[in-house]
Amino acid sequence: MRRYGEAVNEPNLTPAQMRDLADRLERQAHAQLARAKQLRGAADTIEAIRAMGPLTTDTDSTTLQGVNANTSSKLARGMSRSRTKRHPFVKALYEKKRITVTEWAKRHGLKPGTVASWTVKPGEGGARRIPREYADKIQAELGVPATLETWKSGIIEPE
Repeated sequence: MRRYGEAVNEPNLTPAQMRDLADRLERQAHAQLARAKQLRGAADTIEAIRAMGPLTTDTDSTTLQGVNANTSSKLARGMSRSRTKRHPFVKALYEKKRITVTEWAKRHGLKPGTVASWTVKPGEGGARRIPREYADKIQAELGVPATLETWKSGIIEPE
């Protein structure tokens, strides 16, 4: 490869060769400019993150520790709210599957509101008993016990 300035002083290059060399150098310059722009953007992003201060490790935080930002789009919307719930089913969904109650309901052909009502405390509005079939599925899938201790609103036994 020729160094900067050599092409002008090279008497043996034809005008077509000079144009070819100029085109190649121009393409290389564009590639280098694009790379420089990318590096500046990455540096700005890192500085902005550092300016926000340290990330928290609080268990009720909305920051998901140990999750790659490039794959976080696969996490369900509302995931951070799920972490503060206290029902064992909701906790297991987050910890083992990284999904919400809504996503679990869709995967099992159920209405999200129905599944969510299983986790409501007895006496509160909208609490429903869970069918034994689903309590057993959840136990097999997530390890959440299919007992009245877990499902405080009750379990509907098959007839």
